[in-house]
Amino acid sequence: MEKMYDAIVVGGGPAGLSAAIYMARARFRVLVIEKEKVGGQITITSEVVNYPGIIMTDGEQLTGKMRQQAENFGAEFLSAEATGLDLDGDYKTVHTDRGDFKAPGIIYAAGAHPRLAGFEGESEFRGHGVAYCATCDGEFFSGKDIFVIGGGYAAVEEGLFLTRYGKKIMMVVRRDRCSIENAEVDELKEHPNVEMMFNTEVVRVEGDSAIRKVVLRNRVTGKETIYTAPENDFCGVFVFVGYAPENELVKGKVELDPQGYIITDRDQKTNIDGVYAAGDVIGGVLLAHTASFEAVQAVEGMFNPDYQPRQVGFFPSCTYCYPQVASVGKTERALKEAGVEYKVGKFPFQAIGKAVAAGEPDGFVKTLYGAKNGELLGAHIVGPEATELIAALGIGIQAELTDEDIHATIFAHPTLSEAIHESMLASEGIAIHM
Repeated sequence: MEKMYDAIVVGGGPAGLSAAIYMARARFRVLVIEKEKVGGQITITSEVVNYPGIIMTDGEQLTGKMRQQAENFGAEFLSAEATGLDLDGDYKTVHTDRGDFKAPGIIYAAGAHPRLAGFEGESEFRGHGVAYCATCDGEFFSGKDIFVIGGGYAAVEEGLFLTRYGKKIMMVVRRDRCSIENAEVDELKEHPNVEMMFNTEVVRVEGDSAIRKVVLRNRVTGKETIYTAPENDFCGVFVFVGYAPENELVKGKVELDPQGYIITDRDQKTNIDGVYAAGDVIGGVLLAHTASFEAVQAVEGMFNPDYQPRQVGFFPSCTYCYPQVASVGKTERALKEAGVEYKVGKFPFQAIGKAVAAGEPDGFVKTLYGAKNGELLGAHIVGPEATELIAALGIGIQAELTDEDIHATIFAHPTLSEAIHESMLASEGIAIHM
């Protein structure tokens, strides 16, 4: 017999759990269906320090508490594989290997999985040489040479993280440059233990119980080079070439973009009434706090006809390496490509008293402003507490603050945030302490 609910959530990651908490607390009858481990991909993250309200935890603990919170409010969880969806009519049906379930509303939050790079030996050495998560597997390659495949945000962030462990990090990028431009890329390029290998691809890996040899090809000249690990040693290959959405159940039912991600409106609604989507399955910024935000938008869109969805256009990127790296808003390259005239302010932490006193003088704050009206367009920070300071600049962009607004703001002394003020002054050539 089919069981009835007010809403069914397909997927038990941060998006699905956030939706369950929000709905169950409002006394709606909610079912969360997850075929694997509740928590999604974040459960393999050993250190989570960028989730709102949480100083530090790991992915499994964070999502475990989210599940407990949802259950405390009355949400139900089912460990089962969703095998089909009937989305016509007022009531939708989710078919699973443990029965069928009906609800007038569905939030599809099935997530995404890492894409394969496609080189020879990738599947053979997966789990003992080829990896897809730096946090999970980086420590296994301490003191080893590590190849990182990819040139996007994930590759850059994970490459920086792997500098904690690897003797040498070789970034293998198919194009002539990284596909992003931010402070993380600059930090990676300048790191003494990192080699950037542009226009290059991995052809194959070879070895026995571990990878001993990596064959690379220059995509411009066609020339192949062979890396061989030191005698009696091995190397690692980490793959970060994007994600593929878990969309099999919704193909041919809801609208997808060319990459296969679900298309939603600002309420997170798909092209079908009563069907919403949130989290990695809709693409965009693949972060836990982004997924949670989208889930709340979906719940409000589903149950509150008067809800005015919030338009969010700027998500900060934070990399927890040393020194810390963070960015928000536009990059110089993006502004140049768009033909936007801008001005740059850059100020080093070595001129900030608190940074020097704390023994962390490395790094800088760089801010970008519109040349005509002075609106804050982007910010990039390398240095102490960069991942905390970036929030203030994100608020500034969202609130459409100008250089004059920042100029007129008093920053306490001694604080790290003085670098934000000085950076703005530097854009006018009037920085005080430099």
